[in-house]
Amino acid sequence: MSEAELHILKARMRGGQLNKARHGELEMGPPVGLVYRPDGVIDPDPDAEVQCAIRLVFETFERTGSAVKTVRFVRDQGILFPRRLRSGSNETPTVAAAKAGFSAATAYRIEQDPRLPSQKKAPRGRRSRDPLAEVWDSEVVPLLKSAPGLRPVAIF
Repeated sequence: MSEAELHILKARMRGGQLNKARHGELEMGPPVGLVYRPDGVIDPDPDAEVQCAIRLVFETFERTGSAVKTVRFVRDQGILFPRRLRSGSNETPTVAAAKAGFSAATAYRIEQDPRLPSQKKAPRGRRSRDPLAEVWDSEVVPLLKSAPGLRPVAIF
Protein backbone atom coordinates (compact mmCIF):
# COMPACT_ATOMS: atom_id res chain seq x y z
CA MET A 1 0.00 0.00 0.00
CA SER A 2 1.46 3.36 -1.00
CA GLU A 3 1.92 6.31 1.29
CA ALA A 4 -0.83 8.23 -0.49
CA GLU A 5 -3.30 5.38 0.06
CA LEU A 6 -2.36 5.20 3.75
CA HIS A 7 -2.86 8.94 4.06
CA ILE A 8 -6.32 8.73 2.44
CA LEU A 9 -7.27 5.77 4.64
CA LYS A 10 -6.16 7.61 7.79
CA ALA A 11 -8.09 10.74 6.75
CA ARG A 12 -11.26 8.71 6.15
CA MET A 13 -10.93 7.01 9.56
CA ARG A 14 -10.44 10.40 11.23
CA GLY A 15 -13.46 11.75 9.35
CA GLY A 16 -15.54 8.83 10.65
CA GLN A 17 -14.45 9.58 14.22
CA LEU A 18 -15.36 13.25 13.86
CA ASN A 19 -18.75 12.34 12.37
CA LYS A 20 -19.50 10.01 15.30
CA ALA A 21 -18.42 12.74 17.74
CA ARG A 22 -20.79 15.25 16.07
CA HIS A 23 -23.68 12.84 16.55
CA GLY A 24 -22.72 11.93 20.12
CA GLU A 25 -21.95 8.32 19.19
CA LEU A 26 -18.18 8.28 19.68
CA GLU A 27 -17.23 5.82 22.41
CA MET A 28 -13.85 6.33 24.05
CA GLY A 29 -12.42 5.06 27.28
CA PRO A 30 -12.39 7.62 30.09
CA PRO A 31 -9.03 8.97 31.26
CA VAL A 32 -7.09 7.21 34.01
CA GLY A 33 -8.80 7.77 37.34
CA LEU A 34 -12.32 7.59 35.93
CA VAL A 35 -14.49 4.59 35.01
CA TYR A 36 -17.88 4.03 33.40
CA ARG A 37 -20.65 2.67 35.59
CA PRO A 38 -22.91 0.01 34.03
CA ASP A 39 -25.52 2.71 33.36
CA GLY A 40 -22.98 4.73 31.33
CA VAL A 41 -22.27 7.46 33.90
CA ILE A 42 -18.62 8.32 34.62
CA ASP A 43 -17.43 7.93 38.24
CA PRO A 44 -14.05 8.12 39.98
CA ASP A 45 -12.10 4.87 39.87
CA PRO A 46 -13.03 2.73 42.93
CA ASP A 47 -9.39 1.60 43.29
CA ALA A 48 -7.94 3.56 46.24
CA GLU A 49 -4.39 3.31 44.89
CA VAL A 50 -5.43 4.93 41.59
CA GLN A 51 -7.31 7.69 43.45
CA CYS A 52 -4.26 8.34 45.63
CA ALA A 53 -1.93 8.59 42.60
CA ILE A 54 -4.27 10.99 40.78
CA ARG A 55 -4.71 13.11 43.92
CA LEU A 56 -0.93 13.27 44.39
CA VAL A 57 -0.44 14.56 40.83
CA PHE A 58 -3.01 17.32 41.27
CA GLU A 59 -1.69 18.30 44.72
CA THR A 60 1.88 18.41 43.38
CA PHE A 61 0.79 20.56 40.44
CA GLU A 62 -1.06 22.90 42.78
CA ARG A 63 2.04 23.18 45.00
CA THR A 64 4.61 23.62 42.19
CA GLY A 65 2.46 25.40 39.61
CA SER A 66 4.27 23.62 36.78
CA ALA A 67 3.51 20.46 34.79
CA VAL A 68 7.22 19.87 34.16
CA LYS A 69 8.02 20.08 37.89
CA THR A 70 5.10 17.76 38.63
CA VAL A 71 6.35 15.14 36.17
CA ARG A 72 9.90 15.51 37.52
CA PHE A 73 8.66 15.04 41.11
CA VAL A 74 6.67 11.91 40.22
CA ARG A 75 9.64 10.47 38.28
CA ASP A 76 12.23 11.33 40.97
CA GLN A 77 10.08 9.75 43.70
CA GLY A 78 9.74 6.57 41.61
CA ILE A 79 5.95 6.75 41.75
CA LEU A 80 4.29 4.44 39.25
CA PHE A 81 1.38 6.17 37.59
CA PRO A 82 -1.62 3.92 36.90
CA ARG A 83 -2.32 2.78 33.34
CA ARG A 84 -5.47 1.38 31.89
CA LEU A 85 -5.07 -1.96 30.12
CA ARG A 86 -7.01 -1.85 26.87
CA SER A 87 -6.64 -5.53 25.96
CA GLY A 88 -8.40 -7.11 28.93
CA SER A 89 -6.33 -8.83 31.57
CA ASN A 90 -3.43 -9.68 29.24
CA GLU A 91 -0.48 -7.45 29.96
CA THR A 92 1.63 -6.16 27.13
CA PRO A 93 5.41 -6.39 27.54
CA THR A 94 5.53 -2.61 27.97
CA VAL A 95 3.10 -2.68 30.91
CA ALA A 96 4.86 -5.68 32.47
CA ALA A 97 8.21 -3.89 32.12
CA ALA A 98 6.83 -0.76 33.79
CA LYS A 99 5.56 -2.84 36.70
CA ALA A 100 8.85 -4.71 37.03
CA GLY A 101 10.96 -1.57 36.72
CA PHE A 102 12.95 -2.28 33.55
CA SER A 103 12.84 -1.12 29.94
CA ALA A 104 10.33 -2.23 27.32
CA ALA A 105 13.23 -3.42 25.13
CA THR A 106 14.30 -5.80 27.88
CA ALA A 107 10.72 -7.05 28.22
CA TYR A 108 10.53 -7.81 24.51
CA ARG A 109 13.94 -9.55 24.62
CA ILE A 110 12.76 -11.71 27.55
CA GLU A 111 9.52 -12.47 25.72
CA GLN A 112 11.51 -13.74 22.73
CA ASP A 113 13.84 -15.90 24.85
CA PRO A 114 12.80 -16.30 28.51
CA ARG A 115 15.86 -18.39 29.48
CA LEU A 116 18.35 -17.01 31.97
CA PRO A 117 21.77 -16.05 30.57
CA SER A 118 23.32 -18.99 32.46
CA GLN A 119 20.98 -21.38 30.64
CA LYS A 120 21.94 -20.20 27.15
CA LYS A 121 24.67 -21.83 25.09
CA ALA A 122 27.90 -19.96 24.58
CA PRO A 123 28.02 -18.24 21.19
CA ARG A 124 29.63 -20.24 18.42
CA GLY A 125 32.96 -19.16 17.05
CA ARG A 126 33.60 -17.83 13.61
CA ARG A 127 31.03 -19.10 11.11
CA SER A 128 32.93 -18.45 7.90
CA ARG A 129 36.52 -19.24 7.06
CA ASP A 130 38.98 -16.37 7.60
CA PRO A 131 40.44 -15.59 4.16
CA LEU A 132 43.69 -14.19 5.65
CA ALA A 133 44.33 -16.95 8.20
CA GLU A 134 47.16 -18.59 6.16
CA VAL A 135 49.05 -15.37 5.38
CA TRP A 136 48.34 -13.28 8.49
CA ASP A 137 51.36 -14.23 10.63
CA SER A 138 53.81 -14.67 7.76
CA GLU A 139 52.99 -11.63 5.58
CA VAL A 140 50.51 -9.16 7.11
CA VAL A 141 52.02 -8.82 10.62
CA PRO A 142 55.59 -8.16 9.33
CA LEU A 143 54.18 -5.65 6.81
CA LEU A 144 52.36 -3.76 9.59
CA LYS A 145 55.45 -3.76 11.82
CA SER A 146 57.74 -2.47 9.05
CA ALA A 147 55.46 0.45 8.13
CA PRO A 148 54.10 2.09 11.34
CA GLY A 149 52.01 4.57 9.29
CA LEU A 150 50.10 1.75 7.60
CA ARG A 151 46.67 1.09 9.07
CA PRO A 152 44.83 -2.21 8.73
CA VAL A 153 41.32 -1.63 7.36
CA ALA A 154 38.77 -4.39 6.88
CA ILE A 155 36.76 -4.39 3.66
CA PHE A 156 33.99 -6.95 3.46
